[in-house]
Amino acid sequence: VIASPHGLEVPTLESHLMTKINTQRRVFVANPYYFKIDTAGNQLPYIDTHHERFLEKQLWPLEIMNGNVDQKSQNMPLDIYPTLKENETKGNYTLQLPPGMAGPTFIFNQTDKDPVLRKIYADVRFRYAMSLAINRDEVNEALFLGLCTPEQALPQNVPFVTEADKKFMTAYDPPGANKLLDEMGLKRGEDGIRLRSDGKQLTVLWEYTLQYVWSPEFPALIAEYWRSVGVNVLLKEVNTQLTRDKQKSNTLDITSEWMPPYEPTLLSQPQNFVPPYSSAWPIMGLPWLDWRTSGGKNGEEPPDWVKRLWEIADEWVTLVPGSPRYMELGKEMIKINQDNLSVIGTLSNVPLINVVSNRLGNIPKWTVNTYYYGYSYPYRADQWYFK
Repeated sequence: VIASPHGLEVPTLESHLMTKINTQRRVFVANPYYFKIDTAGNQLPYIDTHHERFLEKQLWPLEIMNGNVDQKSQNMPLDIYPTLKENETKGNYTLQLPPGMAGPTFIFNQTDKDPVLRKIYADVRFRYAMSLAINRDEVNEALFLGLCTPEQALPQNVPFVTEADKKFMTAYDPPGANKLLDEMGLKRGEDGIRLRSDGKQLTVLWEYTLQYVWSPEFPALIAEYWRSVGVNVLLKEVNTQLTRDKQKSNTLDITSEWMPPYEPTLLSQPQNFVPPYSSAWPIMGLPWLDWRTSGGKNGEEPPDWVKRLWEIADEWVTLVPGSPRYMELGKEMIKINQDNLSVIGTLSNVPLINVVSNRLGNIPKWTVNTYYYGYSYPYRADQWYFK
């Protein structure tokens, strides 16, 4: 509510309230009733007004290098780091590279409205094949400065994920991918593209948003890998809101919105690692969720592995972290997800660029930078000031 025009009309403990929003920016002003003061008795926050501008991602480096950004940490593509580093003095800013993200992920729509595609996407052999077709080492070197680790998409910083879990189906193995697709009966046509059971080319329409694939080069590289094993890919860049609208209407072939949760988020919101893989809106499996919430009257009954994940999630939120039952169900949650590989991962240990203007004071060193900790939220922006 406070991040909406109603922010001034309701009580809040937040340091700033939004007073303006349009297609170009949001403006936040200091909460006059904020409950914190500093050690000298001065009212916090120190900074009266925050301007958040909405810019095309391609414009971010130029604006930062020109000194027009005071702080930026969300969704910063790693490949622009060298350019930003070379221009630190010119732009009067300091860069940090805290850990905090996993690389882009893929979730194929197992409840696709196209019955032929649904059957293909719901076959775990297809998802295994798509994972094996990806050269993660090349992705890391070409697009992530070689700083990351090839791994599957798994909850971060949890005690029940093993090294074997992290490496599951991450080897670059095009022959293995081809073998699985051949076993599915997906024969290649004269042009090398595999054919569906209805004789049409097997084509994935990938409508992606730069917010979740980091750069347009990423989907282009992944599409090359998948085409090399006979799966055609049509790429279309769209905005984030459109992808979310299409997720809500179950009309995406594939999505990359999912991000691995950290343990506190997984503990409180296990929906992030069970279908529909989100606590905010369905990412994959909307008909399954409709079936559950309607008591079986609407939607579609999901497979048994989905029902088991729901049972685990329901019990999970009642458990003490680190207890034997917590560890037992945590391992089972990982195993079910990996056996079915609904979420295909690429990289982990991805540093996320943090830009801080040298005009700002009281800025601590970022120790983690992720959506699940609110990016800058843990670093006390209410205590920042302009020098």
